[in-house]
Amino acid sequence: MRAKSFIPLLFVALITYTCNKEQSPLEPQEEQTQIFTSEEKAILNELGLYVTPCTSALPNADPSELKVLDELANARILGLGEATHGTKEFFQMKHRIFKYMVEKHGFKIFGFEADMGECIYIDRFICNNEGTIDGVMNKMHFWTWKTQEVKELILWMRDYNRNKAPADKIHLLGVDCQAKTYNKDLILEYLGRFDSSYPQYLVLILYEINAMDFTAIKTYSYDQVNQLKTRCDSVINYFSENRDRLIARSGEFEYNLIQRLTLQTKQIIDVYASTGYNYRDKYMAENSVWLSNSIMGETKVVLWAHNGHVGKSFSSEVYGGSQGYHISQLVGNLYKVIGFSFCTGNLRAFGYNMTTGSYTGLMNHVITGEPLRESTNFMFYYTVPSSFILVIDRTKSSNLLYGWLNTSRKFLSIGAVFSINNYSNYFVNYNLSNTFDALIHFRTTWSSTPI
Repeated sequence: MRAKSFIPLLFVALITYTCNKEQSPLEPQEEQTQIFTSEEKAILNELGLYVTPCTSALPNADPSELKVLDELANARILGLGEATHGTKEFFQMKHRIFKYMVEKHGFKIFGFEADMGECIYIDRFICNNEGTIDGVMNKMHFWTWKTQEVKELILWMRDYNRNKAPADKIHLLGVDCQAKTYNKDLILEYLGRFDSSYPQYLVLILYEINAMDFTAIKTYSYDQVNQLKTRCDSVINYFSENRDRLIARSGEFEYNLIQRLTLQTKQIIDVYASTGYNYRDKYMAENSVWLSNSIMGETKVVLWAHNGHVGKSFSSEVYGGSQGYHISQLVGNLYKVIGFSFCTGNLRAFGYNMTTGSYTGLMNHVITGEPLRESTNFMFYYTVPSSFILVIDRTKSSNLLYGWLNTSRKFLSIGAVFSINNYSNYFVNYNLSNTFDALIHFRTTWSSTPI
């Protein structure tokens, strides 16, 4: 989810689901075409030369079309964004790219913008066939991922792992830190299986933390917050002090995962206690780097999150940086990121009534016609082919096109909430070359499919 909106999202999921009938978005008509400046005509011409056609988002489409992304495969962490949280083509294309990177370049982990606890259950299904697909997906906190497209990704990962040795299996693991729902049960389950002599104070601390309403932490004093974090430290330290003994019983992967879950429980406190600094993205970045360094040794990771999270250039001294900014600070050029964009079509998001200031339910929204004249999306709207892959580093041989990509301009970005009456406000300033290493664009898109 886009930064600054994480707490409301936990509550808007409770609002009644509604769905409007899908409408066919408009395609650009010749008579609607604007009169372009000579520079814009030259940029459109250059775009046509540098883009690679993307003929399908389907995961089983011809993999040769993705060869243009091979130059990003030397990354330790590859971020995959999305311009909305409810677009079918974005989700399918991320599945397609992950599949390609697994099969061609040895990536092993899909790090998700989802909490660690829920993803442990999903990963057990993927790796050990524990539970059912519907059961593990029901554990997801965010409606955004409860889709047919994500379901197909999880089922493909489960099928890929069949008959593979543990070291060769792929994983889906969470990097977010907003919910503690399953942490207590998972930590105590681990201790019950592998440490029959664990002290009772761990149980008391975990039950205390689990029972808390974290949204109330903003009202806590500085000392109260620190006391709560100190109790979390008691659990974290127990795992650290008994590391060798626990690994000998459970294996390193299981220990690393649950030990990190104890730290993620503490991270949530900072996320909710802070009234300004963006701890969420900072910790998502640290968790992502941890996935690539610690959970299985040095491992290649693909990340799933919003453009606003995975983008590398978003930073602020006061508010903090995006997930992608912090990852770049930690691993440098070993982080690469692909942003996603679109122009028209259907998408799922909560509606918002500008007059009453209230959410109007989860629904299908339709965007038609040309994007804002001053936006990047406007130029992409008239680019041929209509759906494409653009590796930005390749455009450096064109001073004109690279200069255009290296300039801050409006770019369509929608999170979990959308109001068509406030459409222009969803165009935010992006310098695409500073933010992404590549872009995948679909002129027209459809809504993700809820399950």
